[in-house]
This record gives sequence, structure tokens and C-alpha cells, in this order.
Amino acid sequence: MLLMLPVFPILLMLPVLLMLPVLLMLPVLLMLPVLLMLPMLPILLMLPVLPIRYVILAAVICILLFICKPEFTWPGLGIVLPGIPIYYDITKNKTPVPLSDVID
Repeated sequence: MLLMLPVFPILLMLPVLLMLPVLLMLPVLLMLPVLLMLPMLPILLMLPVLPIRYVILAAVICILLFICKPEFTWPGLGIVLPGIPIYYDITKNKTPVPLSDVID
């Protein structure tokens, strides 16, 4: 009986001792998706900025070309502008291809 007394409290604490590493790791496991996204955060914040910058810079270049060299810009515009309605006329009757047909 005396031999069982010191062992009994340890046996009672065994489930708690076994669960302790899991309980200590639980906050880290819950934060893992957020921690994995932190290195990508600057890239994710820049995603909408890059296309906007591209459109603005392209518009600035076009405007500057119209101002600085109109004799070269107007003929190019005359070539491009008739193509816009032709493009929309060709593509309006096309139906999109389902993704399953492309993958298979």
C-alpha cells in the first residue's frame, strides 16, 4: 500500500502531462495559416497596384506622344481605331470554352 501512494498522484497527472505539449502548441497551430501568409503580404498588397500603374503610365505615354509627335501618332491611331469594332464584331458570337474541355 505504501508503494502505491507515491505512484498514484503521478498516474492521475499522466493525462495532463501527455496533453501539455498539445495545449502549448495549440496557439501556434491556430496561427499557422496567418504566419505562413506574412511573407506574402507585401506581394498581396501590390497586386492591385501594378495593373493600375501600368494603365496610368501607358495613358501618360499616349498623351505625351499626341502632344510631342502628333504627325506620327495620328496615323497609328487611324490604323488601330477601325480594328476595335471589327474585334468586337468577331468575338460577340463566340461562346466561351468550358474549362473541363480545356483540361481534359
